[in-house]
Amino acid sequence: MCVFIHTTSPFVKPLCGAIPYFKYEKEKVILDKYTIIEASRKRVGYNWLQCYSRDSIRNEFEENGFRADELYSDVAGKAFTSESTEIAIVANKS
Repeated sequence: MCVFIHTTSPFVKPLCGAIPYFKYEKEKVILDKYTIIEASRKRVGYNWLQCYSRDSIRNEFEENGFRADELYSDVAGKAFTSESTEIAIVANKS
């Protein structure tokens, strides 16, 4: 997937850019690679996002000396379900 951006906002310099989106299923990783083109320069940035399941995030915490006490669907405390797309965690040092 690729998103193209163009702005002529009075608050920022005119720029345009492209944001390709790459998903690596096996590794459970998403890459947002973006290119910003300004009149005087071109910049490329990378955002690597790791995806976790309920079990894999608990394991990650435990392997690093924490105990994941509670999991929620958001930071407001909505109950976590198998359909949740986000995870908020209450953790304590083991």
